[in-house]
This record gives sequence, structure tokens and C-alpha cells, in this order.
Amino acid sequence: MVSEYFHYGLLAGLAIALVFAAFTDMRRRQIDNWLNAGIALAAPLFWWSAGLDLWPDVAMQFGIALAAFAVLPVCLPSAPWVAAM
Repeated sequence: MVSEYFHYGLLAGLAIALVFAAFTDMRRRQIDNWLNAGIALAAPLFWWSAGLDLWPDVAMQFGIALAAFAVLPVCLPSAPWVAAM
């Protein structure tokens, strides 16, 4: 029962942090480092509380992140809204 509270508490905290990051990004076009670090450090705790295995579940999370970091720099410079900045 306590683990469920911990899991949902992490889920709520991460959701609040992501919404806060989205609003600060829309307003200032900048997300603070402390917020990124908090989300990055809380994500593995959430995975652990959700019962994800290291292989293949957590490895899949890292694979999707690496794919996003590989694809987005190629796609974004051609976007018209990036050139306007």
C-alpha cells in the first residue's frame, strides 16, 4: 500500500514538473537546469516504483531517448519556426 502511494506521488510530482517546464518554456523559451535535473533524477525512481525491469523495459526508455536525441537535431533546423529565432 505504501508503495502505491510512493508510485502515485512520483507520478504526480513528475506530471507537475513537466507541466511547469512546458509553461516556462512557452513563456521564456528556457527550462531551468534544476527542473531538468529533478525530472531526470526522479524518472528512474518512478521506473523502479512501477516495477520496470532493467532489460528490456528501462533499456527501451533509454533507447527511445537516444533515438529522439539522434533524430531531432536533424529535423529541427529545417523547421520554419526555428529559423525565425
